[in-house]
Amino acid sequence: MGRSIPRRVVAAAVALFLAGITWYYCGGFGLHAVMIWLVCLILAAIAYTDFKTMRIPNRMTAALLIPAFLSLVTEPGITLLSRAMGGLAVSLPMYLMTLAVPESFGGGDIKLMAVCGLILGGPRIIAAAFLSVVSGGCYAIWLLASHKAGRGSHFAFGPFLAAGVVISLLYGDKLLAWYLGFLRG
Repeated sequence: MGRSIPRRVVAAAVALFLAGITWYYCGGFGLHAVMIWLVCLILAAIAYTDFKTMRIPNRMTAALLIPAFLSLVTEPGITLLSRAMGGLAVSLPMYLMTLAVPESFGGGDIKLMAVCGLILGGPRIIAAAFLSVVSGGCYAIWLLASHKAGRGSHFAFGPFLAAGVVISLLYGDKLLAWYLGFLRG
């Protein structure tokens, strides 16, 4: 009956779509646009893989080290200290929570947030984690309310982490400024 579209065609379409969004966001082509495009592309692959398999392969997370190195040049406002803090700010609490409550997070989720923290720095990785937890929590509530999952069920959290990281990469500074302004009244 219907033939499916080959994965390579879908991957190429996603890559071109993300390139177009990056080009638009950055106002043209440059090293910063390439860095953002690579982060988005790798995170899209991670989100898809985790959704399908409930695993985040180490090689995909390691691939994020390429845009992490590029971000040293394209994001000079993020200090090395902030990057180091970002690498630990979310991944360490996730790891400790997994020690206290086994299987609360997968190892791939923890490593993913460590590498993304190197890219985003401390404040923006916190924003990414917040967005991920809120969106993932809403999804979990929907799964429970629709009886598609029970209390002990697991779901892939990588897609929510990836979305939070992308939003924070693109709009994290604006979100943080808005939130701090909101707190000040």
